[in-house]
Amino acid sequence: KLHDDLEKYYVNNIDFSKIPQIKESIIEDFLSFKTN
Repeated sequence: KLHDDLEKYYVNNIDFSKIPQIKESIIEDFLSFKTN
């Protein structure tokens, strides 16, 4: 639940098209979160 809220926060507050590096780091964090 908490992670879903964080994901919504990122989606709502970051323009990924302007900062793709941040999108990549979020995806990496998310993948490592799901793996662990």
